[in-house]
Amino acid sequence: MTQHELMIAIEDCKKGQLNFNLGKNRAFLFSKRWYPLRATVNHAREIIFENELNTDRALLELALVLPYTRISEIEFDNNFPVELNQNELFEEVKKIATILKSLT
Repeated sequence: MTQHELMIAIEDCKKGQLNFNLGKNRAFLFSKRWYPLRATVNHAREIIFENELNTDRALLELALVLPYTRISEIEFDNNFPVELNQNELFEEVKKIATILKSLT
C-alpha cells in the first residue's frame, strides 16, 4: 500500500463508502478527522488486490505510509469519519507542540 491508495481509501471513507463495525474502533487522526484504522487500511489494500490485515498489522502498514500517526479508540455512530471539535483540535495541537519542543 502506498500513500496514493491510502488517500483514495480516506476519500471513500469521507463519502461513507466504507463498511465497518460501529461503536468503539481503533482510529487514526488525519486532517482533523478520525478514520477507522483497520477498515481504511484494508480498503486501501483492496484497491491493489492485497489481503486484509488485522488491526495491529494495519497499524504497522499505516505507520510505514504516514510520517506521523496518532491513534486512539474512537466511538463511531455511522460510517463517516469523526470530526474534531475546536477543543479537541486545540488539544491535538498542544500535544504536537510538546513533542516538537522535546526534539529541540
